[in-house]
Amino acid sequence: MEAYPSGDDPRAGVARALRARALFRAGGRDDEAMAELTALRPLLLTQPDAPAYLSAALDAGGRSPIAETWLSEAVETLLGERAPAADPEVGPPDAPGVLFLLLQQRHRVRRELNLPHDRQDDLADRLENQLVRRAAERQGADSDLLLWRRDEFDRLLAEHAELTDVYGPDWDAHRARLEKALVRLAGAGRTGLGVFAATVAGLDAFARSRNGDPSDPEIRAGYAAEVSARPGARVPWPPERNDACWCGSGLKYKKDCLPRSRS
Repeated sequence: MEAYPSGDDPRAGVARALRARALFRAGGRDDEAMAELTALRPLLLTQPDAPAYLSAALDAGGRSPIAETWLSEAVETLLGERAPAADPEVGPPDAPGVLFLLLQQRHRVRRELNLPHDRQDDLADRLENQLVRRAAERQGADSDLLLWRRDEFDRLLAEHAELTDVYGPDWDAHRARLEKALVRLAGAGRTGLGVFAATVAGLDAFARSRNGDPSDPEIRAGYAAEVSARPGARVPWPPERNDACWCGSGLKYKKDCLPRSRS
């Protein structure tokens, strides 16, 4: 076995982290588990998934303080390679990069350890806000995070058939697109996710106020931003498995939209 997994095969790192967790659980094999994880530590600087699977393995072994140390030192290394004058670039919402994910995992570990908020935690918050803004700017250009409830969805396609490719050919496809988008954003480190209930009347009124058309991605993005800014407009995601689904169907989440991310 190589000392380190191949840099172009992230699955090797995940497999070794899972093996370390199993060694922790086995009892009496903590040294072997730590040897596995120590060998993976350099991947914190190169692989976006490494902060999550390494910190999870260390948490499972009761080594959260070590996770905080490793993540902090990796953050300092990457920040030391950048110009200090401005916040680093966060990257696109669906691929925010190694530094962002390091900061988010470090922030999580430090909260669980009840450590005081520091300047890197502040940076993690600022970059997350930057990512949220970018995601909002992208709404309307792809599947949005706008939720068209069943009656509104039917009216939307009846009045704006050209939006079928944007929101889906039917309500089930629309909900599946939203669920998959939310799962993808969560996997990229986003927190506080939710959807925003939209109406055809609201979209049409917004388009008229801008002398535009709902088929224009910029119009839809502007409407999405307006809706998302309304107090109480956000429908939190994900609900608990046995709670009502976020889509408003009245069914339990586990019986409705949860499986759609895997369809």
